[in-house]
This record gives sequence, C-alpha cells and structure tokens, in this order.
Amino acid sequence: MFQIMRNALAEQKHNPIFIDDVTAMVAEQIGEFEPMDEETTDLFQELAKKMIEQTERGGK
Repeated sequence: MFQIMRNALAEQKHNPIFIDDVTAMVAEQIGEFEPMDEETTDLFQELAKKMIEQTERGGK
C-alpha cells in the first residue's frame, strides 16, 4: 500500500501535494481492503486530515 502511494506521489513531483490529496490517497488504498461508502470515506479523510494537522503543530 505504501509503495503504491510513494509511486503516485513521485509521479506528482512537479505539482504541489496537499493534505487533501494525501488523505484521499490513503482512503482509496484502505478502500481496496475494506470498502467504505462515501460518507465513511469523507469522515475518514476528515480524521486523517486532523491527525496530520496535529502532527504538524506538534500534537497540541
């Protein structure tokens, strides 16, 4: 899963990558193992985005 994400990010080297792009990619990969409906996917992306933002702020 991480290799697929790494390859996709490498292909976008010349384009800026945003948190929403990363969370969508993670949700898509998880959806391959455990299908999620649209609402669940959206909620997962919100959670992942908040987790990334907290990590950037030092967990505060």
